[in-house]
Amino acid sequence: MKSSSPGKRHSLFEHFRASKMFGKADIIFAAVLLAAAVVAMVFAFGAKPRGNIAEVYIEGKLAAAYSLDQQKTVSFDVGIELHIDNGKAAVTKSDCPDHLCEYFGYISKAGERIVCAPNKFVVVIKGDPEYDAVTGRTQA
Repeated sequence: MKSSSPGKRHSLFEHFRASKMFGKADIIFAAVLLAAAVVAMVFAFGAKPRGNIAEVYIEGKLAAAYSLDQQKTVSFDVGIELHIDNGKAAVTKSDCPDHLCEYFGYISKAGERIVCAPNKFVVVIKGDPEYDAVTGRTQA
């Protein structure tokens, strides 16, 4: 390892290169791994299509379906109030002990859901079917 003058500063990259702790191949491997992680996150959390229907399930059975293109508040016998407005849906009131379903806030993207386990209540946003290039089928 080279000795350097006391006043000269080195970058972190130069330090690792000089220390032989990491080789060039290690740095390239880490960069490729980081790029792959970024690509995977983009696919996993990429833009989902906006939904157009809010399906309500109570005890696992479809109880109702509402267009998101309306403004409406609906009360259900299980003690939950669903509010639909401006292409979004949210649980605004619930008689469950934790009220976690109210904290989901508004949902609007296809595949998003609100779950109230104590009341066995689920809201699922459905969208237009999309073509899946892998299977060759349309999916909702």
